[in-house]
Amino acid sequence: MNIHRLLPLAFFLAASLRAQDLAYVHNLAPDYMNVSPAEFSADVSSLSKDAAVRRSGRAPMNLTGDSGTYSFLVPSSANVAGQNGAFYKTELAIQTQWLSSSITVYIYAIPNNTSPLATPSVIAGGAYTLKGFTVYTWDNILESLGLGGAGYVLVSVDSSTYNYTAYSMNAWANTYTAAPNGGFFRTPVPVFTDASLFGADNYRHSNVTQNAANRNNLVVVNISSTSSLTINIRFHPYTSSAWTTYTVTLAPLESQQYSFASIFPGITGQGELAFNYVSGGSWLGYVVRTDNGTNDGLLELPYMCNVLNWPN
Repeated sequence: MNIHRLLPLAFFLAASLRAQDLAYVHNLAPDYMNVSPAEFSADVSSLSKDAAVRRSGRAPMNLTGDSGTYSFLVPSSANVAGQNGAFYKTELAIQTQWLSSSITVYIYAIPNNTSPLATPSVIAGGAYTLKGFTVYTWDNILESLGLGGAGYVLVSVDSSTYNYTAYSMNAWANTYTAAPNGGFFRTPVPVFTDASLFGADNYRHSNVTQNAANRNNLVVVNISSTSSLTINIRFHPYTSSAWTTYTVTLAPLESQQYSFASIFPGITGQGELAFNYVSGGSWLGYVVRTDNGTNDGLLELPYMCNVLNWPN
């Protein structure tokens, strides 16, 4: 073998790999804030699917290792004080998959317990110019968008970009609280695309534990931009066969986080929880269990369960 003939090829491959090394940008500031409600409505449309055609049987996953997408939603984002000395922040990372010129990407934050279409003033949003093949990270994405409290984040390629659905991004998110006020681990936050939303199905979580050592928060988000959502959240401890029901009704694109102790007062122990669909469009729901000693959270995702008459 003539090694000298291979050297030009080796140099070419090395140069190509270097050219495609990911760049890294930390806490990029927006080009401008207060993006228009009309742009938000256009960008959210990619996630607002009819529940009749949505049927997600798998647990929602972060986009790590999955095919990227031009639009995604990150629920349960936080920039807020919690119990036992905690202060929760949500870190967001986006990897752009294109190699072409920079394009505009909008990042929105919608506070919990608000109706962004009915009250557009609640929308916090920024326009960002993102380069291709670059990793962008934000230590506290809600703070970057000027929002305190908790809510969800929507990220979308500008819908006026030519062939905008062809642009692809991967994303990761986690919520954390720094020691010594609590927290040693980060809680992954699921990143949802239109393919991983819930539809007209029931979801089940068979290992909810509410006691002196653990507290739970239940998250429900209405992804429909046209329909209100009604969900029955039901729970029974394994020491009893009696179900307790709490009914949730959310406006279009409204998100809410419920403390288990507030909606099921006086109920403790290990048991079974159900998210029972009643009416509406696409939605999602899950549980975050938090250790009362360390303030570390554990993401607990339900699975689809449409057993006849369950629960009854």
